[in-house]
Amino acid sequence: MNLVARVRQAGVVGAGGGGFPTHVKLAATADTVIANGAECEPLLHKDAAVMEHDAARVVRGLLLAMASVQATRGIIGLKAKHAHAVDALRTAAAGSALTVHLLGDYYPAGDEYDLVHETTGRLIPPGGLPLHVGVVVCNVETLANIARAEDGTPVTEKILTIAGAVGEPATLSVPLGTSLRDCIAAAGGATA
Repeated sequence: MNLVARVRQAGVVGAGGGGFPTHVKLAATADTVIANGAECEPLLHKDAAVMEHDAARVVRGLLLAMASVQATRGIIGLKAKHAHAVDALRTAAAGSALTVHLLGDYYPAGDEYDLVHETTGRLIPPGGLPLHVGVVVCNVETLANIARAEDGTPVTEKILTIAGAVGEPATLSVPLGTSLRDCIAAAGGATA
């Protein structure tokens, strides 16, 4: 079974919020794959946690995605302020052809249109997709899930940040199907 079939069977979808079926992206052809670790929203920290604690799996997933779409260029885009994640990714990517592209701390750094332009200089046409300019973009958690799928492990958990009006803001890994009520309770309950 090839990677596209493994990813489909494992239930890997975009973990950055869109939920787009990842196997569709991996069946395309592109010259560049970008790992999106930029997180648009200022209260989110789940991508930084994934990059810091699972950098080797993110890098492996990126390399697998590149091979699948026949890309020769791999870029990891993340905000410079996440120093521990930057260090972990640079270490994990050492000796590979991957580049780490540091972004400023602005909104919406993680938007695909902005990320593709910032890292490649290419402009996605209005209403277009990154693929229209030869790029595939995957969230860093998605890339970690691609590496798991290659090993035969299905997606059974989701990493998320519970922040705002809660007692103890936290980044959690929860089983798929966990209720919002349970997630809020795990973060110390609602404060408003």
